[in-house]
Amino acid sequence: MSELRLSLDSIFADAETGDGAELDDTERRLRRLAFDIHDGPMQSLTAAGFGLQAVQHQLEPDRNDLIAQLNQIVADLAAAESSLRTLITTLGHAGALQLDSIEAICSREVDRFRLGCPARIELRANVDDYPDSHSQEIAIGAVLREALANVAKHARASAVIVRAEADGSGIRLVVEDDGEGFDPAAVREDRIGLVSMRSRLGFLGGDLTVESRPGGPTKVAAVLPRWRG
Repeated sequence: MSELRLSLDSIFADAETGDGAELDDTERRLRRLAFDIHDGPMQSLTAAGFGLQAVQHQLEPDRNDLIAQLNQIVADLAAAESSLRTLITTLGHAGALQLDSIEAICSREVDRFRLGCPARIELRANVDDYPDSHSQEIAIGAVLREALANVAKHARASAVIVRAEADGSGIRLVVEDDGEGFDPAAVREDRIGLVSMRSRLGFLGGDLTVESRPGGPTKVAAVLPRWRG
């Protein structure tokens, strides 16, 4: 812990004493690190906490459901540890990482959705491709998780389709549900997580669009541009 604190102190000291160009670069790296921590390990820890609360409130739980929830909690905690270790490795090895495929990232979030929502969900992501960076990997998972959480909490949907596409120009994710829909102009974006999703994508050069209307359907589309080659 003391070594981590010294590293962080060094980063902030550099930010305070560097020239203008160095300040801009350091600030960008700090913001990226903050996003990675928030959307990676912090998301997993938060999910684990909510999972534990759900288990606590089940006074007479069905055994199979309880086992499934406990398994997911264990997976969330393991994901938090893995994310933190990956961030440390990224800083120490200049970004040389083993990344999960886009399909694997989407599959994890779809499986998580199935545990907490009865709506049918279909994943169309036969994408034999990978993100360009760990930040993109985290962004794909975080945005998809937020979009599916909105479906589970607000949509009252019976069916959901998740699509993932990738080519040389970018990565595109689409979440479409047949729920009751809403008027995007009448809903504060921070109430349904759109601000955080747009901020994360925008920081990586991407964008988010939302199409919906009262009565549905609702379609959320995220795009991340390629930066390699």
